[in-house]
Order: sequence, then structure tokens, then C-alpha cells
Amino acid sequence: MSDDHSIDALVELLSEGAQIGPPVNEADIVRAEAALGRELPALLKVFYRRCGHLVRPDESVNPLIDPVPFLGPNTTLVGATLFVHSQHEDCDVADYVFFGGSARPYFFGMSWDTPTRFIRFFGYMDEPEIIEGDIVELYRQELAWGEECREMRRRHPLGRRRE
Repeated sequence: MSDDHSIDALVELLSEGAQIGPPVNEADIVRAEAALGRELPALLKVFYRRCGHLVRPDESVNPLIDPVPFLGPNTTLVGATLFVHSQHEDCDVADYVFFGGSARPYFFGMSWDTPTRFIRFFGYMDEPEIIEGDIVELYRQELAWGEECREMRRRHPLGRRRE
């Protein structure tokens, strides 16, 4: 699947109920790459040129460099990447750029050099989970997990609201 088709599929998958930011300009991409000291993977550049962020209640593709008002500074691609790299030098996370996350709470990262290798990383986990595949499948798994959790809460007596 081409980068354009992958991003189209990702935006379609996550757009319901999402806040979608305006595309970033080339100066923002250059500024982000300068802050990171590396060129962004092509797939992420395609995403950010299409929409500046995509934020839902439980999943997100974070803003590139400038935070949006309701998200903190570590929820930008640049902020999250620098934070995870600086706080977790004992884990093998330097090979990843951290672009999004979920309510689990995961940081999602993409390999700088292999655009089909992703990492799901709990800040407090010893071993991050490496996933081979594509960005759309990564978020499909998260959506399925979220739906399973919501269904368990609906069925469990403590998860129901009292009437």
C-alpha cells in the first residue's frame, strides 16, 4: 500500500469523532526535523501534510511540533519523542519516532528506518512491544481492544451506572 493510501485509510478509520488539525507546512516539518536531529519517515510526512493531528477520546496521531490547547507538550511528535528518548535510555527506544498513542496508555512509535516496524511502549514497562505491519493495522488493533473494554464494562455490574 502506498503512503498516500495508508494515510487515507488511517484518516478514514479514525476520523469519526476526531478533531482533525489543519495540514502543517514545510517549515514546520523542517523545524521538527531540526529539533529531532533526523529526517521524519516519509509516511509521517504524508500524514502531517494531510492533517496536522487526529485526536479522538482514546487514540491519537499527535500534533507534529506545536501542541493544541487541550494536550500537553509531551503529546506532540517532537515532545513525545524527546521525552521518551530522554527518560528511557535503558530501553531500546532510540530507533523510534513517537507519533501517537492510545488510552492504554501507550506511546506509539515508528522505526526511523523501517516504516513497517512500530513500537507500543508503556512508560513503565520493561519491554516495549514491537509490531510488524502497517499503521492502519496498529490503530485497528487499538480500536478493537477499546471496544472489548467498553463491552466488558457494560456487562460487569460495577461498570454499569446506577439508575
